[in-house]
Amino acid sequence: MAIAILGGGLWLLQKFALRSVDQAEGNKELVEEDTAIDPEERFTLPDTSAPLTTELLPSIAVEEPNGNAVIEVQKIWKYRYNVALLPNWTYSIELDSLIAGVKQQAEDLGLPVAAMSVVLIDLNQGAIAYYQPEVPQYPASVAKLFWMVALYGQFQQGLLNEADFQAPLQLMVQRSDNNATSTIIDAITRTKFQAKGSPAAYQAWYLQRQQLNQFFSLAGYQNLNITQKTYPIPDIEIEEPTGFDLQMRYDPLAPDQPIRNQMSAWHAARMMYEIATQQAIAPEASKKMLQLLRRDLTKNWQTTTNYFNPVQDFFGADLPPETILYSKAGWTTQGRHEVAYIASADGKQQYILSIFADHKDYAENRTFFPTAASFIHKRIGTSQPEVRPSSQN
Repeated sequence: MAIAILGGGLWLLQKFALRSVDQAEGNKELVEEDTAIDPEERFTLPDTSAPLTTELLPSIAVEEPNGNAVIEVQKIWKYRYNVALLPNWTYSIELDSLIAGVKQQAEDLGLPVAAMSVVLIDLNQGAIAYYQPEVPQYPASVAKLFWMVALYGQFQQGLLNEADFQAPLQLMVQRSDNNATSTIIDAITRTKFQAKGSPAAYQAWYLQRQQLNQFFSLAGYQNLNITQKTYPIPDIEIEEPTGFDLQMRYDPLAPDQPIRNQMSAWHAARMMYEIATQQAIAPEASKKMLQLLRRDLTKNWQTTTNYFNPVQDFFGADLPPETILYSKAGWTTQGRHEVAYIASADGKQQYILSIFADHKDYAENRTFFPTAASFIHKRIGTSQPEVRPSSQN
């Protein structure tokens, strides 16, 4: 059965859209006031019982106000993201003390601790610790981790041909190239850049993009927004959002607060965990994604390049060169973020580290992320952790 959404009524959908990073700033203040509460009491690890074959959208027809035109919204998935149930992690006192050390490092450098989120998962011990894990932040290029997974989801479901995307995948993940990213988002969502169009055309376009979020949200990735591209996009000569891409940022209930991509350190840590443990999409797909995320620290990564350097000023910069590192980083003038799967050559250390820091002081500081990663790497797995059950649904 088709559902008709009248032109001009999309704001009702956007009313429930994910809030911008500006709202996240307010959330941080609330969380910081809550620091006396035991972390498990204010954060639960969400999973879902939604069936794998859930249809993400009914058949939708968007009508023009005069009723003369109907635009079909194409469903872009056969089923949701496949991982929905989380492991029975324990909350580790040892890992919690390491996060306390990272917070102290930030404080010593004069960085605002309240603007930072940290998640640390020890794969060998099945343990976790975190600080403000659920706070939504603008993720910058860390969103490309999810776009990569979504693309492999389309390969797995037979919706796109993997052979057609090898070059843009490598550019997006390894060099954080925005041209390649734009191509991939268009392919996944069956949309393209539109400078203008009718209300019905915009509504259909918007609903196509929203299916990116739905793919993950039905697997427990709540409050995630990855519908917007990263800029600039030189190939189409666009420096910032415009046309439909700008229109989708507008919230009539808060016109001065643009809707932007948002993600938490927990979202990123969970996804990297699922890739590292070969659960994301399928084992073979996870292996391929890991290889795209691999950062070779034995190479001369200090060499100046004309593209984003995922090691310099990030976790890998101070790690031993033999360290096995898979990572995705993001940087803007207003923040620095990274998630990584890090392992020692002998396998005695295997862990996920996610740090999101949404403040210009972190963007400008080039030493904190490397020293924080080095601090944890030297200490994690050196003793049997004291653990207590982690709160879960």
